[in-house]
Amino acid sequence: MNFPATFSLAADYLAAAERATDRSERTRLRVLAATVATLDQSISTHVQPADLAREVGISRPLLYHHFGDPAGLLGAIARDFEQRNLAFFQQLPSGPQRYTYPALVGYLAWILTTAVRNRGAMRLMLGLTDRVDAVNAVFSRLLHELNKALGEQLQPPGHVPISEADRLLLGYMEADGFNALLRGLFVYPNEHLPKLETPQALFDLVQLVAGHRYRLIHGTPAPAADVRAVQEHFDLTFFEPCFEKPGRRDP
Repeated sequence: MNFPATFSLAADYLAAAERATDRSERTRLRVLAATVATLDQSISTHVQPADLAREVGISRPLLYHHFGDPAGLLGAIARDFEQRNLAFFQQLPSGPQRYTYPALVGYLAWILTTAVRNRGAMRLMLGLTDRVDAVNAVFSRLLHELNKALGEQLQPPGHVPISEADRLLLGYMEADGFNALLRGLFVYPNEHLPKLETPQALFDLVQLVAGHRYRLIHGTPAPAADVRAVQEHFDLTFFEPCFEKPGRRDP
């Protein structure tokens, strides 16, 4: 199974800064990279403009010139994260093909790997207590689009006909469970959740969620043959970028 490559915002910002020929754009990208790197190592989404300016080697007024204020800076990161996630979902096959068991494993693997590689952005998007308004608007748009797509495919108990609004509510209810898992892994770490420290641990969690999602969509357990095929052919090296050491640059 081939999936689009995952991404690291911090690495992508740095790479783009190196390619930029305009000095102002290069500075803007370096500030974004420094902010994401700070968020990746923090349990909070608060950023100190003075610290960022010092790390990048610019003045505080120049930082405010590019982003207005810390909220504007965080909003820019949230928008970039949103756009990259939506671009991935737009590449998925349409119709029933999107919801086969192998496809579910594939896109859930992408989501989880991307989340691990972007812990700071995940905290920013999923945080409950210190999320700024600029991020709230972005997160709400992303969540609505994803939950709408999910709700359109879910099978209610008994396969009874339901309205479009009810399907959207179903999508929100199901996605909230997955968001709670991500929040417990990356925003407010929960000691009772599995430690995702090996490719196999990541794969086991993906299979667990994929099996649950398949049952909700199709109303039946995933076909045993599909499960075996995924277990035999899934390439665990897909998860290797999750275990890169801090500071290591992407190829």
